[in-house]
Amino acid sequence: MFYLNIKINCFLVLILSFLLWILFGKNWISFLRKRFKNGTREYLDQHQIKSNTPTMGGLFILFSTIFSTIFFVKINIYVLLFFLVSILFALIGLLDDYYKVTYKKGLSSSSKAIFQLIAAVFFGLIYLKLTNYNTINIKMFGIDNLNSSVLFLFWIILILVGTTNAVNITDGLDGLAVSTIIPVIFFFSFACLVSSSELINQLAVCGFSLIGSCLGFLYFNKYPAKVFMGDVGSLFLGAAISFLAICSKKEILLLIVAGVFVLETLSVIIQVLFFKFFRKRIFKMAPFHHHLELIGWSEVKIVVLFALLSLALMLLSLLFAI
Repeated sequence: MFYLNIKINCFLVLILSFLLWILFGKNWISFLRKRFKNGTREYLDQHQIKSNTPTMGGLFILFSTIFSTIFFVKINIYVLLFFLVSILFALIGLLDDYYKVTYKKGLSSSSKAIFQLIAAVFFGLIYLKLTNYNTINIKMFGIDNLNSSVLFLFWIILILVGTTNAVNITDGLDGLAVSTIIPVIFFFSFACLVSSSELINQLAVCGFSLIGSCLGFLYFNKYPAKVFMGDVGSLFLGAAISFLAICSKKEILLLIVAGVFVLETLSVIIQVLFFKFFRKRIFKMAPFHHHLELIGWSEVKIVVLFALLSLALMLLSLLFAI
């Protein structure tokens, strides 16, 4: 293992995880194409051309992140918990992806929600047991922090389930989810890096490894995508940023820094509720990126806009964090 200055380690681990994609990404995509030919999960006519694009690219994001991290991180309980929560939610996504490519239909919404809840409760209990940390950080609103194991468990469940679903909803266009999540990962990785806790500092290495892997994946996922991340990727990424947010004690800022994912999720909720009560639709299709497609925006234009918005929200969040 290479234990250098932590800032140097963050840089080196980012390079390594990125290079793993550049060196072995094509091989992984070829393997997926042979074994899992149909990775599409969209409903627009213009997306039918993607029906032969393989999915489960997120599995290699997970592998390259963990593999690279172990060379440059000082293993501690928080690093192990990062691995645990990442793998737990990746497994749920992997199961859903496997059903999609094998049976042409993924897990039902209720089944997926149950699995996510079970994983969140299981992880939350382990987190509380191993860290003895139970504080909900809400001082930025002028309210005293809450210290309660029961409330903190519900807090973890809310963040994990909400964030993983938000990332999953946003993953609908080539390069969309991964390009918008990179600024989010950077923000919480930076927050971990400047933390006063040496244990939390090591999570920055995990975060920068994830950034490098996402950049490598983006190289193959940009329009026209050669591979999709699949639910294994979106659920893993959602769980990873949730954990980094909680450990950096900046989880409330998820509402700002991850604002693109919040807006995408709200568009779905608004569409469903408005149709239920008024039998009319606000958007041509939800989530919002599909609405933009249907009014004539190109995929590239939408992705660039969302990525720039995510970057701006990350910079804005830094003002609250400093």
